[in-house]
Amino acid sequence: NLGGTLAISRVAGENYGTYAITPAGLTSSNYEITYTTGTLSITKKALTITAEDKSKAYGGADPAFTVSYIGFITGENESNLGGTLTISRVAGESCGTYTITPAGLTSSNYEITYVNGSFTIISNNALLSNLILGSIPFRPDFESGIISYTAGVGYSISSTTVTPTADDNNATIEVNGTALASGEASGQINLHVGPNTINVVVTAEDRVTTKNYTITVSRNSDSSDPEPDEEAPDAFVIDSNSVEKEISTTDDGKIIETFTVKGEMQEQITEAKAEGKTSVEINVESNQQTTTVVKVPTNVLQGSVGMNVSIVTPNATLELPTALVEALANGGQGLSLTVERGNAGVVAAEMAGVSDALGSQVLGTPTDINTTIQGNTSITLPLTGITLPNETEERAVFLESLAVFAIHSDGERTIIAGTIIYDNDGNPVGIRFAVDKFSTFTVIKTPTIRKQITLTIGELNATVNGSPYVLDAAPFIKQSAGRTLVPVRFVSEMLMADVEWLPETKQVRTTYNAKEVKLTIGSAFIIVDGEEQKLDCPAEIVNMRTYVPLRFISETLGASVVWNGENKTIFISR
Repeated sequence: NLGGTLAISRVAGENYGTYAITPAGLTSSNYEITYTTGTLSITKKALTITAEDKSKAYGGADPAFTVSYIGFITGENESNLGGTLTISRVAGESCGTYTITPAGLTSSNYEITYVNGSFTIISNNALLSNLILGSIPFRPDFESGIISYTAGVGYSISSTTVTPTADDNNATIEVNGTALASGEASGQINLHVGPNTINVVVTAEDRVTTKNYTITVSRNSDSSDPEPDEEAPDAFVIDSNSVEKEISTTDDGKIIETFTVKGEMQEQITEAKAEGKTSVEINVESNQQTTTVVKVPTNVLQGSVGMNVSIVTPNATLELPTALVEALANGGQGLSLTVERGNAGVVAAEMAGVSDALGSQVLGTPTDINTTIQGNTSITLPLTGITLPNETEERAVFLESLAVFAIHSDGERTIIAGTIIYDNDGNPVGIRFAVDKFSTFTVIKTPTIRKQITLTIGELNATVNGSPYVLDAAPFIKQSAGRTLVPVRFVSEMLMADVEWLPETKQVRTTYNAKEVKLTIGSAFIIVDGEEQKLDCPAEIVNMRTYVPLRFISETLGASVVWNGENKTIFISR
C-alpha cells in the first residue's frame, strides 16, 4: 500500500567499525513515514601469526627466524599490518629446546593471535663416555678423546663383547656395523688368532658428526692356555650343494661361472636362525681364473634378516653387516655380485698419478668387484701369491706396510688402510678393509715404514731394522701408573725426529715434518703445535735420561706401537 521504491544504503567503508544503515524512498498518502537508521558492524578478522620451528647444530650461529600467517583476506598480506615484527627466543646455547616468540605487529582490522615456535639446538657430540671390552683390559685407559686402543688375549679367549656408552643420550652407536643401544653390551664378537679390529662408530644427534673408536684385540696363537671347548659354529654354511651353477663363455672367450643360491634355502636359514645361528656363509667354489657371478634371491635375503651374510670366493670375501642385509631385504632387492681378476699393469699406471701412492708396489693380482650392494661392506682380499718374509720382525714390518689401492668406478683413486687377517695357526692369510662402493682393489706395499725398533723392558740391548744397538737407558714399567716408559731421545732420533733440551723451562722439544712437540718434565700435558694434549702419565727424568709413555711415540711421531706382554718386548715402526 506504499508508493515509491524502498532504498537501503549504508555509510561506505570496509575497515573495522560501525556504519549507519539508512532506509528511504517509500511514500504514502495515509501514513506518516518515519525512518530509523540501523548499524552495520564490521568485526576484526582473526589472524594467526606463528613462529616457524628452527634448529641449529651446537656451537653454530642462529638461523634467520621466520613466521607464517593464516587469516589474510584476498589481496592483503603482512604489508597491511602496522608496527614492527620482532622474533626472539629464550637465551641459551646448551643443547635443548627453546621458545621462539613473535610480537610487535598491530592492525585495526585483524585480531592478531601469536603462536610460539620451538628452537632446538642439536648436539654434535659424538663422544663416548665409557667403553668396556668384556672383562678384557685394554691400553691406554679409556678417555673420550682417545679413539684407538689395543688389547691382548690368550688363545683360550675366543670372543668378547663391547659395551659403549654415549656421552650424549641422543647419539647413536654401531658396533661393527650393527646398531646398539648406549650402555648395552653387544653380542659375542668372535676373535680370530692374530689382530681383530672392533669398530665402534658414534653418530651425533645432528646425524652428521661421527667418531670412530677402534679396539684392536690380538689373540695369541702359541700359548699354554687350555684348548677351548668345541662349540657349534655360529654360521649357517651354504655350500655347492645349495647353489645352482651355470657356465657360459662370452664372444671374446671369457669364461663366466654363475652361482645362484636356491630359493628353498630361505626355510633352512630361518630354522638356523631359530637355533641361534648369527650369520650366513655362502661358499662359492669357483675357478680363480674365471669370472665369478654370485646371485642371492630376495627371499633368501629376507630369511637372513638379523644375520650377517658372508660371500666367500677364491678372489675375495664380502661380509654384509645385519643392517645392510635388512636394508636390502626391506627394499625387496636380491643381491648380485661379480668378482674377477684385474690387470696389474693398469693398476700400476693408475697409482702413478696418485701422490699418496708414490713408491708403492703392486702385490699379487688385482680384484674387480661389481655389485648391486649400496652400503658399508667389509672385504677381505687373500694374500695368495704374495711372498712373506720368514723372520718375525721383518715380517711384522712387511705386514704393517700393506694397504689396498682402490680404483672406484666414479673415478676416485685412493689408498685404504686394512687389517691383516690370520688363520687359526697364526699365519697371515688376508687383508680386510671397509668400503661403501666397489670397483678394483689391489694389495700394495707402501714405502711409509722405514724404521723398525725393538726394545725390551729392563734391557739395554735393542735393534734398529734388525741391527743390534746398545742403549744408555733401558725402558721400564712405571708400576704406579701402569704405563711403559721409553727413552725419548733414542726413539725420537731413530725415527728421524730432532730432539732439543730446554733447561730454562725443563722441557724437551721434538720436531718432525714441521710438527713441534714440547713436553715438560713432571707434567702430564704436552703441547703439540701450540695445542695442549694430555699424556697417560707425566714425562720424567731417571738417571739423567728423559722418559715418556709409549702413547707419546705413537701420537706425536706417527709411529705404530705393538706390545708383546709375554716377553715384555716393544715393537715401534714407521
